[in-house]
Amino acid sequence: RHPLGVANSWVERRRARRWRKLGRLGKAAAARLARAHGAFGNWLNHRLDDRAFEAALARWCLANETIADFIAQVPANRVSVVTYEDLLRSPEPTLSEVATRLGIAFEPAMLEPWKHLPSALAAGIGDERIRSHAAIETARADSWRDRLNESRLDSRTRALMEKLTHGQGAGGPTRS
Repeated sequence: RHPLGVANSWVERRRARRWRKLGRLGKAAAARLARAHGAFGNWLNHRLDDRAFEAALARWCLANETIADFIAQVPANRVSVVTYEDLLRSPEPTLSEVATRLGIAFEPAMLEPWKHLPSALAAGIGDERIRSHAAIETARADSWRDRLNESRLDSRTRALMEKLTHGQGAGGPTRS
């Protein structure tokens, strides 16, 4: 997933959690502040979100460096890269290709994972709202673009994005 998409999700969840914790304001006021817009809202959320944004990028880098290091040890013909954005933009063709590569049949249930997710697994996947989905939301692939700009990325994140996007030379991962 694009690091700014991850950072945006992280910041939104942290912001909502922050305002829920400030429940002494009342649920309605906390919800309004969490979605604050305009000059005051932008200032307030910007001040509170900067640290969460930096932490999200650092976590993205750590996780993806670990993945890249692991993938570098796997034979290229056994590696297939699927991006979150590709999965959301064209879920059926992407999952069909993954199923083919794995040698299994594509099942329509693959397009509705929230309906088939075991309870024990749901808690650890990172999105506590997974069961609230009713469809794959294609707009989520780029929802961060109207709020964030790639100029906020540091050199570490940019270098890692390049490595993951284009592989590591001829032996790098193939995109599926």
